Amino acid sequence: MAFEIKKVAGAGLPEIESALVRALGMSRFTANVERHNKKISIHNIRLREGKDYCGNHPNACPVRPGIHRDHRKSTCLEGADWVGFNDMLNDVLDTLSVSANAGSSLCVIRKGLMRRMRYAGHFLKNNIDREWDRDDTRYESYVRKGHPPTDYPKDTPGKAEWRLEYV
Repeated sequence: MAFEIKKVAGAGLPEIESALVRALGMSRFTANVERHNKKISIHNIRLREGKDYCGNHPNACPVRPGIHRDHRKSTCLEGADWVGFNDMLNDVLDTLSVSANAGSSLCVIRKGLMRRMRYAGHFLKNNIDREWDRDDTRYESYVRKGHPPTDYPKDTPGKAEWRLEYV
């Protein structure tokens, strides 16, 4: 999955790119950050250290013995890992007072100065598995100030925390 940061105002793309690279260097995430004409692309997003992985889904793990395969070791991000990664991106943009649209084809994480504060999911047609909602109605501005914990479904696998004090 690739994230894009576009329609940027409040800071230059080189400054944002540099801040993102610094934040990634001090986080548990790795990614490629590329500056293009009027946007920044972030792709090949992974964890620095592998862990048991079952998938990027909200709520408790749907892996059931005999139906699904067992967890595997991977550096791929799971549900709550993505919440932590998204918070990191928003923290960098908030620190720089950047207004931008940010997200991927699967998830919107920022609209202007407003960061996404809630991640929810819905059942698929089989009424067993769940997937993330692409967008949400709860966006709030925390430019140049700390934000409360981002809300996401209880028991979602992964780790949402990423906190760094560098920015």
